[in-house]
Amino acid sequence: MEPFVYDVNFAGGIGDGESDDTEIDGILIAPTDPSSWKCNDTNCNNWITFQHFDGLIVQGIGSLHGQGQKWWQMGCMHNNVGFAILDSKNVHISGLTSVDSRKWHISIERSSSVHASNLNIKAPEDSPNTDGIRIQHSTNVTISSSTIKTGDDCIGIGDGSKYININRILCGPGHGISIGSLGENGRRETVERANFCTTENGLRIKTWEDMDMQDI
Repeated sequence: MEPFVYDVNFAGGIGDGESDDTEIDGILIAPTDPSSWKCNDTNCNNWITFQHFDGLIVQGIGSLHGQGQKWWQMGCMHNNVGFAILDSKNVHISGLTSVDSRKWHISIERSSSVHASNLNIKAPEDSPNTDGIRIQHSTNVTISSSTIKTGDDCIGIGDGSKYININRILCGPGHGISIGSLGENGRRETVERANFCTTENGLRIKTWEDMDMQDI
């Protein structure tokens, strides 16, 4: 049975980062009109954000539809991250589907002990900057048993991150898995049982100049 599609605007959803909105299980569809994005924070660049949580669980069979097609035409500067976990710890995400995010589908930043599993992430092969999962300045992150088909990195690991574990991933199309700034302050990333299909790369590693490869 398909989840029910409902416009949260009719239920009083405000999305200003302050008001309590109605909780709905099913398909969440992002607005396409820029004027409908109400946010008092000048740095507001995410559609759905969880910040400063300890012990957060996000699970279910629902899906997030970012309506990215219109926004991709305007260039990445105008795009918003679909789903963000910021400044949090002990987070579990499972079962969700993310479709056509305007920019990165899921962003994990400045967080620790994050476990993401059984995710289904998809966007067209030519969609710009639609990383499946982007990890930055985070530690002890596990991503498992997920399918990621996008136009950019399936998983992108940025600077300031370490102890990242990736296993049982189906990746492609897209750019594969990218690890950046390797070798700064010591890091450890593990990738096991990943299948790459029609990707530009498999595992791409960017290192600092004169790095000792024994550190990888």
